[in-house]
Amino acid sequence: LVLANANIIPENYANGSISQQEVAKAWESKYEQAYHKAKVILGDSQELRMIKENYDNKKVEIKKKKKIEIICIIVGVIALFALILTPIVIVTHNEHERFYQETQRLEQILDEINDAIDSENYEKAKLLTARLVFNTPDYNYRAEERWDGIREDMYERISELENSSKKK
Repeated sequence: LVLANANIIPENYANGSISQQEVAKAWESKYEQAYHKAKVILGDSQELRMIKENYDNKKVEIKKKKKIEIICIIVGVIALFALILTPIVIVTHNEHERFYQETQRLEQILDEINDAIDSENYEKAKLLTARLVFNTPDYNYRAEERWDGIREDMYERISELENSSKKK
């Protein structure tokens, strides 16, 4: 019992190598066997109470170290997920930011086109319409298609307005 108690090193549960952990578990098993034999042999004696107190203290110590091991594993897994997800979140945020900035730029050009149309400066409106091209490093088919459609609609509108103003 004393030998098993002395060879159980609770730190090996949390900090030891796999072989140290296996040795600690083997000694723990041997300790439990010896304790149960002592219960049978010693019955309800003072010696058994001392052994039980030592046994209970060692079990509490082992339990604490095993909890630390589990906590370390959980923290490690969380840290791993954080390391994996952080770049993804940053890249996604940057893509959204670039999309928003590009959309703002194109809407500003669209306002300038409408101002040029209102002042009947159709040449300027055509030149500005040529700049209505969605352009970011991140490929976005829907946005490109949307702005291509707006650009084509603006060309048609400008041509129609230009032709109607020439007829007057």
